Amino acid sequence: MIDFAVDRYAGVTASGLYPNHPWLWDRVINGYMLAWRRHFLEAQEGKNAWKEFLMRYYFDVLPLHPRPEYLESLTSYLMRLAELNGISSVDGLSALCFSHQDRRITREIADYPPVSFHDLMKAGTWSEEILRQTTFLHLASKFGRSTLPQPVSRFLSGFIGQYLRYCPACFAEQQVRHYLLSWRCLMVTCCLRHKCRLLEACGHCGELIPLLISPFALGRCPRCRRDLKLCAAASGASETELEAATHVHDDIVFLLTPQLWEIDGLSVIKRVGRRLTHLRQMRGLTAVEVAGQIGVTITVVQGIERGDFQGRGATLLCYFKYAHFLCLDLKEVFSDVINAPNHVSATSLPPCPACQQNNRIIRGGDNRSGTQRYECQHCRRSFTVLPKAREVKRLFS
Repeated sequence: MIDFAVDRYAGVTASGLYPNHPWLWDRVINGYMLAWRRHFLEAQEGKNAWKEFLMRYYFDVLPLHPRPEYLESLTSYLMRLAELNGISSVDGLSALCFSHQDRRITREIADYPPVSFHDLMKAGTWSEEILRQTTFLHLASKFGRSTLPQPVSRFLSGFIGQYLRYCPACFAEQQVRHYLLSWRCLMVTCCLRHKCRLLEACGHCGELIPLLISPFALGRCPRCRRDLKLCAAASGASETELEAATHVHDDIVFLLTPQLWEIDGLSVIKRVGRRLTHLRQMRGLTAVEVAGQIGVTITVVQGIERGDFQGRGATLLCYFKYAHFLCLDLKEVFSDVINAPNHVSATSLPPCPACQQNNRIIRGGDNRSGTQRYECQHCRRSFTVLPKAREVKRLFS
Protein backbone atom coordinates (compact mmCIF):
# COMPACT_ATOMS: atom_id res chain seq x y z
CA MET A 1 0.00 0.00 0.00
CA ILE A 2 2.87 2.39 0.83
CA ASP A 3 4.59 1.61 -2.48
CA PHE A 4 1.31 2.25 -4.31
CA ALA A 5 0.87 5.65 -2.61
CA VAL A 6 4.46 6.65 -3.37
CA ASP A 7 4.05 5.52 -6.98
CA ARG A 8 0.90 7.62 -7.39
CA TYR A 9 2.69 10.66 -5.90
CA ALA A 10 5.67 10.09 -8.18
CA GLY A 11 3.35 9.85 -11.19
CA VAL A 12 1.73 13.20 -10.40
CA THR A 13 5.15 14.77 -9.85
CA ALA A 14 6.51 13.42 -13.15
CA SER A 15 3.53 14.67 -15.16
CA GLY A 16 3.89 18.07 -13.53
CA LEU A 17 7.61 18.31 -14.31
CA TYR A 18 7.29 17.12 -17.92
CA PRO A 19 3.68 17.76 -19.04
CA ASN A 20 4.62 17.62 -22.73
CA HIS A 21 7.06 14.70 -22.56
CA PRO A 22 5.23 11.56 -21.36
CA TRP A 23 8.14 9.36 -22.38
CA LEU A 24 10.17 10.86 -19.50
CA TRP A 25 7.58 10.03 -16.83
CA ASP A 26 8.67 6.40 -16.36
CA ARG A 27 12.28 7.45 -15.72
CA VAL A 28 11.23 10.00 -13.10
CA ILE A 29 8.93 7.48 -11.38
CA ASN A 30 11.63 4.79 -11.39
CA GLY A 31 14.19 7.15 -9.87
CA TYR A 32 11.74 8.34 -7.23
CA MET A 33 10.82 4.77 -6.29
CA LEU A 34 14.50 3.81 -6.00
CA ALA A 35 15.17 6.79 -3.74
CA TRP A 36 12.20 5.89 -1.56
CA ARG A 37 13.29 2.23 -1.37
CA ARG A 38 16.80 3.32 -0.33
CA HIS A 39 15.44 5.56 2.43
CA PHE A 40 13.10 2.82 3.66
CA LEU A 41 15.65 0.00 3.65
CA GLU A 42 18.43 2.03 5.26
CA ALA A 43 16.08 3.23 7.99
CA GLN A 44 14.71 -0.24 8.69
CA GLU A 45 17.58 -2.65 7.96
CA GLY A 46 20.76 -0.62 7.49
CA LYS A 47 22.98 0.25 4.51
CA ASN A 48 23.86 -3.36 3.70
CA ALA A 49 20.23 -4.14 2.93
CA TRP A 50 20.17 -1.30 0.40
CA LYS A 51 23.33 -2.51 -1.31
CA GLU A 52 21.97 -6.05 -1.61
CA PHE A 53 18.71 -4.74 -3.04
CA LEU A 54 20.55 -2.54 -5.54
CA MET A 55 22.57 -5.51 -6.82
CA ARG A 56 19.40 -7.52 -7.34
CA TYR A 57 17.73 -4.50 -8.94
CA TYR A 58 20.37 -3.97 -11.61
CA PHE A 59 20.54 -7.65 -12.55
CA ASP A 60 16.83 -8.58 -12.38
CA VAL A 61 14.92 -5.37 -13.18
CA LEU A 62 14.48 -4.18 -16.75
CA PRO A 63 15.86 -0.64 -17.29
CA LEU A 64 12.52 0.50 -18.73
CA HIS A 65 9.43 -0.97 -17.09
CA PRO A 66 6.33 1.20 -17.62
CA ARG A 67 3.09 0.46 -15.85
CA PRO A 68 0.51 -1.61 -17.78
CA GLU A 69 -2.15 0.53 -19.44
CA TYR A 70 -5.83 0.28 -18.48
CA LEU A 71 -7.26 -3.03 -19.79
CA GLU A 72 -3.98 -3.80 -21.58
CA SER A 73 -3.48 -7.50 -22.30
CA LEU A 74 -0.56 -9.48 -20.87
CA THR A 75 0.79 -10.30 -24.36
CA SER A 76 0.73 -6.60 -25.24
CA TYR A 77 2.57 -5.66 -22.04
CA LEU A 78 5.23 -8.34 -22.59
CA MET A 79 5.83 -7.12 -26.13
CA ARG A 80 6.12 -3.53 -24.90
CA LEU A 81 8.69 -4.52 -22.28
CA ALA A 82 10.69 -6.48 -24.84
CA GLU A 83 10.56 -3.71 -27.45
CA LEU A 84 11.61 -1.00 -24.97
CA ASN A 85 14.49 -3.04 -23.55
CA GLY A 86 15.90 -4.51 -26.76
CA ILE A 87 14.84 -8.13 -26.12
CA SER A 88 14.71 -9.76 -29.54
CA SER A 89 13.24 -13.23 -28.96
CA VAL A 90 10.40 -14.93 -27.11
CA ASP A 91 12.92 -17.30 -25.53
CA GLY A 92 14.86 -14.35 -24.09
CA LEU A 93 11.65 -12.84 -22.76
CA SER A 94 10.68 -16.19 -21.24
CA ALA A 95 14.05 -16.61 -19.50
CA LEU A 96 13.68 -13.21 -17.84
CA CYS A 97 9.95 -13.07 -17.02
CA PHE A 98 8.94 -16.75 -16.72
CA SER A 99 12.08 -18.68 -15.80
CA HIS A 100 9.98 -21.20 -13.82
CA GLN A 101 8.22 -22.57 -16.91
CA ASP A 102 9.22 -24.13 -20.22
CA ARG A 103 9.84 -21.56 -22.93
CA ARG A 104 7.38 -23.39 -25.20
CA ILE A 105 4.60 -22.45 -22.77
CA THR A 106 5.56 -18.78 -23.05
CA ARG A 107 5.39 -18.98 -26.84
CA GLU A 108 1.75 -20.06 -26.57
CA ILE A 109 0.79 -17.56 -23.86
CA ALA A 110 -2.60 -16.03 -24.64
CA ASP A 111 -3.44 -13.69 -21.75
CA TYR A 112 -4.36 -16.56 -19.44
CA PRO A 113 -2.93 -16.05 -15.93
CA PRO A 114 0.51 -17.70 -15.63
CA VAL A 115 1.22 -20.15 -12.83
CA SER A 116 3.46 -17.54 -11.18
CA PHE A 117 4.00 -13.79 -11.60
CA HIS A 118 7.16 -13.83 -9.46
CA ASP A 119 9.78 -13.24 -12.17
CA LEU A 120 7.63 -10.73 -14.04
CA MET A 121 7.11 -8.80 -10.81
CA LYS A 122 10.89 -8.54 -10.38
CA ALA A 123 11.52 -7.59 -14.00
CA GLY A 124 8.79 -4.97 -14.18
CA THR A 125 8.69 -3.92 -10.48
CA TRP A 126 4.88 -3.92 -10.51
CA SER A 127 2.78 -5.77 -7.96
CA GLU A 128 1.03 -9.04 -8.66
CA GLU A 129 -2.37 -7.36 -8.35
CA ILE A 130 -1.52 -4.91 -11.14
CA LEU A 131 -0.19 -7.70 -13.37
CA ARG A 132 -3.24 -9.88 -12.74
CA GLN A 133 -5.39 -7.23 -14.38
CA THR A 134 -3.64 -7.88 -17.71
CA THR A 135 -5.08 -11.43 -17.76
CA PHE A 136 -8.47 -13.15 -17.50
CA LEU A 137 -7.82 -14.08 -13.86
CA HIS A 138 -10.48 -11.85 -12.31
CA LEU A 139 -13.05 -13.00 -14.85
CA ALA A 140 -12.45 -16.67 -13.98
CA SER A 141 -12.52 -15.90 -10.24
CA LYS A 142 -15.99 -14.36 -10.48
CA PHE A 143 -17.34 -17.66 -11.82
CA GLY A 144 -15.59 -19.71 -9.14
CA ARG A 145 -13.24 -21.27 -11.69
CA SER A 146 -9.65 -22.31 -11.23
CA THR A 147 -7.27 -19.55 -12.31
CA LEU A 148 -4.66 -21.94 -13.72
CA PRO A 149 -4.01 -21.51 -17.47
CA GLN A 150 -5.64 -24.71 -18.77
CA PRO A 151 -8.94 -24.44 -16.84
CA VAL A 152 -9.26 -20.76 -17.82
CA SER A 153 -8.59 -21.71 -21.44
CA ARG A 154 -11.40 -24.28 -21.36
CA PHE A 155 -13.82 -21.87 -19.69
CA LEU A 156 -13.17 -19.22 -22.37
CA SER A 157 -13.36 -21.68 -25.26
CA GLY A 158 -15.33 -20.24 -28.17
CA PHE A 159 -15.54 -16.81 -26.53
CA ILE A 160 -12.15 -15.26 -27.31
CA GLY A 161 -10.18 -15.03 -30.56
CA GLN A 162 -6.81 -16.70 -31.02
CA TYR A 163 -5.34 -13.86 -33.09
CA LEU A 164 -5.18 -10.09 -32.70
CA ARG A 165 -8.37 -8.11 -33.31
CA TYR A 166 -7.96 -4.34 -33.35
CA CYS A 167 -9.24 -0.89 -34.30
CA PRO A 168 -6.83 1.14 -36.50
CA ALA A 169 -8.36 4.42 -35.30
CA CYS A 170 -7.61 3.47 -31.68
CA PHE A 171 -3.97 2.81 -32.59
CA ALA A 172 -3.78 6.24 -34.21
CA GLU A 173 -5.04 7.94 -31.04
CA GLN A 174 -3.10 6.00 -28.39
CA GLN A 175 -0.18 7.84 -26.79
CA VAL A 176 1.21 4.46 -25.71
CA ARG A 177 0.56 1.71 -28.26
CA HIS A 178 -1.09 -1.32 -26.65
CA TYR A 179 -3.66 -4.07 -27.24
CA LEU A 180 -6.88 -4.27 -25.22
CA LEU A 181 -8.16 -7.40 -23.49
CA SER A 182 -11.71 -6.54 -24.59
CA TRP A 183 -10.65 -6.89 -28.25
CA ARG A 184 -10.13 -10.61 -27.60
CA CYS A 185 -13.88 -11.10 -27.05
CA LEU A 186 -15.49 -12.40 -30.26
CA MET A 187 -18.89 -11.04 -29.24
CA VAL A 188 -17.42 -7.50 -29.28
CA THR A 189 -17.52 -7.02 -33.04
CA CYS A 190 -16.95 -3.28 -33.22
CA CYS A 191 -15.15 -0.35 -31.60
CA LEU A 192 -17.63 1.66 -29.54
CA ARG A 193 -15.48 4.79 -29.67
CA HIS A 194 -15.13 4.96 -33.45
CA LYS A 195 -18.28 3.02 -34.41
CA CYS A 196 -16.44 0.75 -36.83
CA ARG A 197 -15.98 -3.01 -36.95
CA LEU A 198 -12.80 -4.50 -35.52
CA LEU A 199 -10.27 -5.85 -38.01
CA GLU A 200 -9.20 -9.48 -37.61
CA ALA A 201 -6.19 -9.47 -39.97
CA CYS A 202 -3.63 -7.06 -41.38
CA GLY A 203 -5.41 -4.52 -43.56
CA HIS A 204 -2.38 -4.37 -45.88
CA CYS A 205 -1.54 -8.02 -46.60
CA GLY A 206 -4.47 -9.92 -45.04
CA GLU A 207 -2.25 -11.96 -42.70
CA LEU A 208 -3.57 -13.10 -39.31
CA ILE A 209 -1.53 -11.48 -36.53
CA PRO A 210 -0.34 -13.66 -33.60
CA LEU A 211 -0.76 -12.28 -30.08
CA LEU A 212 2.93 -12.72 -29.18
CA ILE A 213 5.60 -12.90 -31.86
CA SER A 214 9.14 -11.65 -32.41
CA PRO A 215 10.61 -9.37 -33.54
CA PHE A 216 8.51 -7.36 -31.12
CA ALA A 217 6.75 -4.41 -32.76
CA LEU A 218 3.38 -3.51 -31.29
CA GLY A 219 0.92 -2.34 -33.91
CA ARG A 220 2.90 -3.62 -36.89
CA CYS A 221 2.19 -6.63 -39.07
CA PRO A 222 4.90 -9.28 -38.53
CA ARG A 223 4.69 -10.25 -42.21
CA CYS A 224 4.66 -6.98 -44.19
CA ARG A 225 6.02 -4.79 -41.32
CA ARG A 226 3.53 -2.01 -42.08
CA ASP A 227 1.82 0.07 -39.41
CA LEU A 228 -1.65 -1.21 -38.51
CA LYS A 229 -2.93 2.27 -37.71
CA LEU A 230 -2.68 3.05 -41.44
CA CYS A 231 -5.07 0.22 -42.35
CA ALA A 232 -8.37 1.31 -43.81
CA ALA A 233 -11.08 1.13 -41.14
CA ALA A 234 -13.70 -1.54 -41.60
CA SER A 235 -17.25 -0.60 -42.56
CA GLY A 236 -19.29 1.24 -40.00
CA ALA A 237 -21.36 -0.79 -37.56
CA SER A 238 -25.14 -0.62 -37.54
CA GLU A 239 -27.05 0.75 -34.55
CA THR A 240 -28.19 -2.76 -33.64
CA GLU A 241 -24.62 -4.07 -33.74
CA LEU A 242 -23.33 -1.15 -31.69
CA GLU A 243 -26.02 -1.65 -29.06
CA ALA A 244 -25.25 -5.37 -28.76
CA ALA A 245 -21.50 -4.68 -28.59
CA THR A 246 -22.06 -2.04 -25.90
CA HIS A 247 -23.86 -4.50 -23.61
CA VAL A 248 -21.19 -7.18 -24.09
CA HIS A 249 -18.34 -4.68 -23.65
CA ASP A 250 -19.81 -3.38 -20.40
CA ASP A 251 -20.14 -6.96 -19.15
CA ILE A 252 -16.54 -7.75 -20.12
CA VAL A 253 -15.13 -4.66 -18.38
CA PHE A 254 -17.13 -5.54 -15.26
CA LEU A 255 -15.85 -9.13 -15.29
CA LEU A 256 -12.21 -8.06 -15.84
CA THR A 257 -12.29 -5.48 -13.03
CA PRO A 258 -11.15 -6.81 -9.62
CA GLN A 259 -13.83 -7.03 -6.93
CA LEU A 260 -13.47 -7.86 -3.24
CA TRP A 261 -16.21 -10.50 -3.38
CA GLU A 262 -14.27 -12.63 -5.90
CA ILE A 263 -12.72 -14.62 -3.06
CA ASP A 264 -16.23 -16.02 -2.48
CA GLY A 265 -16.71 -16.77 -6.19
CA LEU A 266 -18.01 -20.31 -5.63
CA SER A 267 -20.84 -19.07 -3.43
CA VAL A 268 -21.61 -16.12 -5.71
CA ILE A 269 -21.91 -18.21 -8.88
CA LYS A 270 -24.35 -20.56 -7.12
CA ARG A 271 -26.51 -17.57 -6.23
CA VAL A 272 -26.22 -16.35 -9.82
CA GLY A 273 -27.53 -19.75 -10.94
CA ARG A 274 -30.49 -19.52 -8.57
CA ARG A 275 -31.18 -15.99 -9.81
CA LEU A 276 -31.21 -17.12 -13.45
CA THR A 277 -33.48 -20.04 -12.54
CA HIS A 278 -35.89 -17.69 -10.79
CA LEU A 279 -36.00 -15.29 -13.76
CA ARG A 280 -36.52 -18.18 -16.19
CA GLN A 281 -39.46 -19.48 -14.17
CA MET A 282 -40.94 -15.98 -13.95
CA ARG A 283 -41.05 -16.01 -17.76
CA GLY A 284 -42.76 -19.39 -17.80
CA LEU A 285 -39.85 -21.16 -19.51
CA THR A 286 -38.53 -24.65 -18.87
CA ALA A 287 -34.85 -25.59 -18.78
CA VAL A 288 -35.38 -27.75 -21.88
CA GLU A 289 -36.80 -24.78 -23.80
CA VAL A 290 -33.85 -22.58 -22.83
CA ALA A 291 -31.35 -25.28 -23.80
CA GLY A 292 -32.97 -25.67 -27.20
CA GLN A 293 -33.08 -21.96 -27.89
CA ILE A 294 -29.43 -21.24 -27.01
CA GLY A 295 -28.07 -24.42 -28.59
CA VAL A 296 -26.70 -26.29 -25.56
CA THR A 297 -27.62 -29.49 -23.75
CA ILE A 298 -29.96 -29.63 -20.77
CA THR A 299 -26.95 -30.73 -18.71
CA VAL A 300 -25.21 -27.41 -19.39
CA VAL A 301 -28.30 -25.42 -18.39
CA GLN A 302 -28.59 -27.42 -15.19
CA GLY A 303 -24.90 -26.79 -14.47
CA ILE A 304 -25.44 -23.03 -14.87
CA GLU A 305 -28.55 -22.96 -12.68
CA ARG A 306 -27.01 -25.03 -9.90
CA GLY A 307 -23.62 -23.38 -10.04
CA ASP A 308 -22.21 -26.87 -10.48
CA PHE A 309 -19.53 -26.55 -13.17
CA GLN A 310 -17.83 -29.86 -12.38
CA GLY A 311 -18.27 -31.91 -15.55
CA ARG A 312 -21.16 -29.75 -16.74
CA GLY A 313 -19.29 -27.98 -19.54
CA ALA A 314 -20.79 -24.54 -18.83
CA THR A 315 -18.42 -22.11 -20.54
CA LEU A 316 -18.50 -18.32 -20.40
CA LEU A 317 -20.14 -18.30 -23.82
CA CYS A 318 -22.98 -20.43 -22.41
CA TYR A 319 -23.54 -17.92 -19.60
CA PHE A 320 -23.72 -15.06 -22.11
CA LYS A 321 -26.17 -16.97 -24.32
CA TYR A 322 -28.39 -17.81 -21.34
CA ALA A 323 -28.43 -14.23 -20.03
CA HIS A 324 -29.05 -12.70 -23.48
CA PHE A 325 -31.90 -15.14 -24.16
CA LEU A 326 -33.59 -13.72 -21.04
CA CYS A 327 -32.71 -10.17 -22.25
CA LEU A 328 -30.31 -9.68 -19.34
CA ASP A 329 -26.75 -8.43 -18.92
CA LEU A 330 -24.40 -10.53 -16.79
CA LYS A 331 -23.33 -7.39 -14.94
CA GLU A 332 -26.97 -6.84 -13.98
CA VAL A 333 -27.38 -10.41 -12.75
CA PHE A 334 -24.17 -10.33 -10.68
CA SER A 335 -25.05 -6.92 -9.22
CA ASP A 336 -28.50 -8.12 -8.15
CA VAL A 337 -26.94 -11.12 -6.41
CA ILE A 338 -24.19 -9.11 -4.69
CA ASN A 339 -26.53 -6.35 -3.53
CA ALA A 340 -29.13 -8.84 -2.31
CA PRO A 341 -27.27 -12.09 -1.41
CA ASN A 342 -30.48 -13.86 -0.47
CA HIS A 343 -32.47 -12.55 -3.39
CA VAL A 344 -33.85 -16.01 -4.19
CA SER A 345 -34.12 -17.42 -0.70
CA ALA A 346 -36.01 -20.31 0.76
CA THR A 347 -38.98 -18.02 1.63
CA SER A 348 -39.53 -17.32 -2.08
CA LEU A 349 -39.99 -21.01 -2.85
CA PRO A 350 -43.55 -22.09 -3.72
CA PRO A 351 -45.79 -23.55 -1.00
CA CYS A 352 -46.55 -27.25 -0.96
CA PRO A 353 -50.01 -27.80 -2.53
CA ALA A 354 -50.70 -30.58 -0.02
CA CYS A 355 -49.80 -28.99 3.35
CA GLN A 356 -49.61 -25.32 2.21
CA GLN A 357 -46.29 -24.53 3.93
CA ASN A 358 -43.04 -23.32 2.30
CA ASN A 359 -40.57 -23.39 5.19
CA ARG A 360 -39.19 -26.84 4.37
CA ILE A 361 -39.25 -26.85 0.56
CA ILE A 362 -36.16 -27.96 -1.37
CA ARG A 363 -35.45 -28.25 -5.07
CA GLY A 364 -35.67 -31.81 -6.37
CA GLY A 365 -34.27 -31.60 -9.90
CA ASP A 366 -36.18 -31.35 -13.17
CA ASN A 367 -38.81 -33.61 -14.65
CA ARG A 368 -38.69 -34.90 -18.23
CA SER A 369 -40.05 -31.69 -19.70
CA GLY A 370 -37.37 -29.64 -17.92
CA THR A 371 -39.76 -28.12 -15.33
CA GLN A 372 -38.34 -27.60 -11.84
CA ARG A 373 -39.58 -30.10 -9.29
CA TYR A 374 -39.73 -29.44 -5.54
CA GLU A 375 -39.86 -31.68 -2.49
CA CYS A 376 -41.68 -30.92 0.75
CA GLN A 377 -39.69 -32.27 3.68
CA HIS A 378 -42.72 -31.81 5.94
CA CYS A 379 -45.18 -34.16 4.18
CA ARG A 380 -42.64 -35.94 1.95
CA ARG A 381 -44.46 -35.07 -1.28
CA SER A 382 -42.96 -33.80 -4.53
CA PHE A 383 -44.60 -31.32 -6.87
CA THR A 384 -44.11 -28.78 -9.67
CA VAL A 385 -45.18 -25.13 -9.58
CA LEU A 386 -47.78 -25.54 -12.33
CA PRO A 387 -48.70 -29.26 -12.26
CA LYS A 388 -50.99 -30.87 -14.78
CA ALA A 389 -54.45 -31.97 -13.72
CA ARG A 390 -53.49 -35.63 -13.24
CA GLU A 391 -50.56 -34.59 -10.99
CA VAL A 392 -52.92 -32.57 -8.76
CA LYS A 393 -55.24 -35.57 -8.52
CA ARG A 394 -52.30 -37.80 -7.51
CA LEU A 395 -51.14 -35.33 -4.83
CA PHE A 396 -54.46 -35.33 -3.03
CA SER A 397 -55.34 -39.01 -3.55
